[in-house]
Amino acid sequence: MKYTSIDAIVEKLRTDISTRTDVAIKAMQRIYSYQTASEQRMKATTNYNEVGFTHADARSLSYYSQLLEKGYTLRPDVIQKIKSRMPKYAGQLVRHSLEKGLIRKENNVYVW
Repeated sequence: MKYTSIDAIVEKLRTDISTRTDVAIKAMQRIYSYQTASEQRMKATTNYNEVGFTHADARSLSYYSQLLEKGYTLRPDVIQKIKSRMPKYAGQLVRHSLEKGLIRKENNVYVW
């Protein structure tokens, strides 16, 4: 897809996270992967480096990510919680995608 600004990409991702289960789960797992190994183990945010979950979300979202890694299926009410908490991480996800070259600028348009 093509976008005229980074803000447009962030807004699109926020919408997709809040409305699509697959995108919300993938976003949560991606943010979980940004947590340090010790943060993942502790289910907490200990490094305030603008990467990973906020302190308020670390425990529950890390727990849900670990359940998925173990092959469990999340209940619908848990999925709704994820959809409501994850949109605020859209900027972080887009920033990392830019850094990894997954989003690139071509002819004054961002391609994702």
